[in-house]
Amino acid sequence: MYRTVRRGGMPAVGAVLVCVLGACGTTLQVGDRPAATSEAGQLSAAGSGPAVTAPSDPTGPAARPLRPTSGGAPAGNTGRRVPPTATASTAAGASAGPPRDAGRPPSDPAAIPATGPGWDKDDVYLGIPTENDAPGTLPGVGIDFSPGNLNDDVAALLAAFNKAGGVLGRKIVAVFHNTSTLSIEANATSAAQSDCEYFSQDHRVSEAINFLPAVPLPVCLKPTGIPDIEAGSPLIGAAEYQQWGPYLYTLAEPNVDVIAHTMVQRLSADGFFDKWNAHTGSTSGGTTVKVGILEPDTPAGSELAERLASDVRSAGYDVAKAFSYKDSLDGYTTEMGSAVLQFAAAGVTHVLNIPPIALEELFFYDAASQQHYFPRSGVTSFSLPNQQVADLPHKELVGEVGISWTPTDASPVPAPSAQARQCDAYAKAAGIRDTTGLQVENFRGVCDAIRLFVAAAQAGGGFTAADLAAGMAKVGARFAPASTYSSELSASNHGLPGEVRDFRFDSSCTCMKYFGGLHPID
Repeated sequence: MYRTVRRGGMPAVGAVLVCVLGACGTTLQVGDRPAATSEAGQLSAAGSGPAVTAPSDPTGPAARPLRPTSGGAPAGNTGRRVPPTATASTAAGASAGPPRDAGRPPSDPAAIPATGPGWDKDDVYLGIPTENDAPGTLPGVGIDFSPGNLNDDVAALLAAFNKAGGVLGRKIVAVFHNTSTLSIEANATSAAQSDCEYFSQDHRVSEAINFLPAVPLPVCLKPTGIPDIEAGSPLIGAAEYQQWGPYLYTLAEPNVDVIAHTMVQRLSADGFFDKWNAHTGSTSGGTTVKVGILEPDTPAGSELAERLASDVRSAGYDVAKAFSYKDSLDGYTTEMGSAVLQFAAAGVTHVLNIPPIALEELFFYDAASQQHYFPRSGVTSFSLPNQQVADLPHKELVGEVGISWTPTDASPVPAPSAQARQCDAYAKAAGIRDTTGLQVENFRGVCDAIRLFVAAAQAGGGFTAADLAAGMAKVGARFAPASTYSSELSASNHGLPGEVRDFRFDSSCTCMKYFGGLHPID
């Protein structure tokens, strides 16, 4: 799935390399797909789309029941509290149109004002930031990485949904706003501000879907009242959901406060914290467990490190060292060697890492390998496990155990759900030939983002921020995702993934392998 960085108040990250190991929004040309050339502007997907029928119920029949969540969790709770859903009268960006006829069903198109913020009588608009020149930057980084093409994916999906009738009587239209890689590299906050201004002033949209790394869209989007689906992988916990809410949702990742707790629980159950010899990378001659925590020096990174440390100590293990690094390309290249030296000096045997992007791991484990230091690693889907196998020294992966909410992270890849098969059919009908697990999952992620918008609009009966928030709360319990195992969305939890599977590095196949069944994220 897409991987991005935490939003707000952070230095700009090297956008090129972030895109490369951050599985950023699929802006890269793949195989024999045509190169996307659209800049700022609209993509109307009303034309003759693929002969695939969009599901009448985007939530799908296979959703699992939502586990109860507690509302109003106290400060410091690992729960999922976010600000309560705003009412139509208080929501920024809510339509000032006439009230709906109470006798009509909420999804009746005739009950919706003809025009409003982000829609008109024919169309409803989705804002999508892009970075179309990224392919030209890849040859210089020396990493084989092809996540797909965002513009093509969106075009294929909107054509399918619009051919089946769109949503609430309107065609869904993508409004792309492109920013160059150099601009994102120079000032990510400014790039985000440009996106926000375009989507709120130049071409108002009903909702934004952000697939790009290093573009802190939630920060500047909140004052506009435009709902934001972050379809990348920002490090967002309860504090960030509250700060940038109430219309912020994360599609490719759970609340990191919660996932940290689940991670330590599962690692402990899997025997990860057995004695380990960091000099040989094996259990032979293993010493007392000393845990090192590697997180970025950002507010979210600091919160996450504290949460991990607390859970590790509660599980009965010693945290010997926590290392905070500058969340930038300079930080990755200059500070990871220091992290390795400090961990080795502190006798760290086990390293826990939930990175904002997987890039920093390349530098950390490369430096560790040069120092003949082989600690045992505990990871999650944030680390792009399959990409680790392709890019990291395999001896550094021996003993690695992790939890995954992305089905293609390890093998055997589970059979796709009905929703995943439908999304795959959209790709096939459009001539999109995804050849890697990452490309498949990225397309499914785009598919889920659009399916979720359609489901929320239908359930909420309109396109205002309040309508969509109300709809999200209604469909969350029964939304069956294509890109992950189950949904945990609700009025009080705005992170989609609901379950994980355990995996480990298998030296016999030099691959990541799943073991055991599904476990709730809690």
